[in-house]
Amino acid sequence: MAFSAPERTAALAALAEQARQDRESTADFFERLCPEYGHKSTEEACIRLANHILQVSDVQPTDRQGSSSFTLVSPSADQIVQFRCHPLNDETLQFAQTVYGSMTPKITRHVPEEGFTLSVYIVERARGIPLWDNPDMDDFPLQAYLRTTRDLAKLIARGARFAQSSSSPLPTGGRNQHQTSCID
Repeated sequence: MAFSAPERTAALAALAEQARQDRESTADFFERLCPEYGHKSTEEACIRLANHILQVSDVQPTDRQGSSSFTLVSPSADQIVQFRCHPLNDETLQFAQTVYGSMTPKITRHVPEEGFTLSVYIVERARGIPLWDNPDMDDFPLQAYLRTTRDLAKLIARGARFAQSSSSPLPTGGRNQHQTSCID
């Protein structure tokens, strides 16, 4: 399907806006969030460390950045390295692995050399195509939306079937001051 000139212009404008937001998010992480929590790091230092950890030279920022992390991907290693101001809750990570099994990418905490204060995680890259990467959502059949919604509902409901003790911090999603969710 060919795009008209106005459609191309709108698509390019949307891509430029997303790139601007990603740059702002990255700048906010290093200029505001890191110093706020006592971390001194730079984007360049994170890229160097990620290349060193994965023993590659092709690490680059992901297309979408989180609000409280800086995420890099290596196409050749097929892995992701994520830098966070606060460590993830190990119990929550293990619980997700228990509930969702192979649908959960393996996440490994990496302990960097002394002096590097950000929390570092190595993540197996998940397979699939992000929904936002579909360039022609207007022609996406309604039946597929319904199927996607049902599949997502089944995935979420899977976690509800696991019994948890009343003392478990996981059902409430409680965080202490040094824990953040995997979604941030």
